[in-house]
Formats: sequence, structure tokens, C-alpha cells
Amino acid sequence: MPNCKIHCELAAKLNYAAHQSGVSVLRALRVENHHKEERLEGLSLTLRADPDFVSAKEWTLDRIE
Repeated sequence: MPNCKIHCELAAKLNYAAHQSGVSVLRALRVENHHKEERLEGLSLTLRADPDFVSAKEWTLDRIE
């Protein structure tokens, strides 16, 4: 099983005006592999919110060393 950690920076607050102006909720995203002997390949990372106030976003990660 992959042993990884997801680091993210999010906007401090999100209000209606910021949403209408296209302010990004996700500021930074980093995936860290804690299993250094084994690279992780063919991963998919999905961002969703509940309640659904942002559109879901999916990233394909080819490889994490």
C-alpha cells in the first residue's frame, strides 16, 4: 500500500465575492512519497468538497519518486 502524504495550502476564507471573482480555493498542492525505496506510479488525486461548493478536480500523477 502506498505511503504518501498530501500537503495543501487553502485560501484563508472564501466568500461569494471571491468565488464570483475566480479566487482559487487551492493555493498549493504537494504529494510526498514516504516509501523512498519504491516509486509510486499511475496515481490519481481527486479534490471534492461536501457540500459541493467547488467543482471536482482530478489530477493524474505519472510517477512520484
